[in-house]
Amino acid sequence: LEVFRKLLGDDRLVIPLPEVALSRQQWVPENEAGHCAALEAVLSGQPAIYVTTAAVLLSATISPAGFQERTFTLRRGDTVDLESLAKRLVALDYDNEFEVHEPGEFSRRGGIIDIYSPLYDAPVRLEFWGDEIDRMRFFMPDSQVSFRDVDELRIVPRGVAVLAAPEEASSTVRAYFPPATPLVLCSPEVIAEHLATYG
Repeated sequence: LEVFRKLLGDDRLVIPLPEVALSRQQWVPENEAGHCAALEAVLSGQPAIYVTTAAVLLSATISPAGFQERTFTLRRGDTVDLESLAKRLVALDYDNEFEVHEPGEFSRRGGIIDIYSPLYDAPVRLEFWGDEIDRMRFFMPDSQVSFRDVDELRIVPRGVAVLAAPEEASSTVRAYFPPATPLVLCSPEVIAEHLATYG
């Protein structure tokens, strides 16, 4: 793929859109952050080449509108109720942990809340002055040491919040892409056989 991009002079990013649920009983947690980040990139209109499987495109998920409605941004200077924020994160299937180490986790200690959004390579520590976000900094999960200030943090749904939405009609990952999006299929006969066998 990289060779073709160079030959064509195509400078778009290549973004994988991996599987997260091979079945109702088989979950692939290591793919979850990339899956959520890719869906957000599609909805943001980011020019890119998305690499995925037919099974992923046809897999059930919340609608694009549902994903966008659940996505929100925290900014330095915002007034936020910590208790309400924690409940909102739990509703988006973020795990409340003692310390944050993996995407999709958060931790609250007094006037500080750490959040690891799947959209970033590191978690962010939000320091509050009362109900106001006073400071936001990226930090290293292993050492818990902050290394760079940031002005905003974008939060997207994850886990079950992406796969299941009982209050609305289910959609598919394909619906996230505009109808005119070109699809390049590798080994279409194999794809058709696989879908016929496994659905």
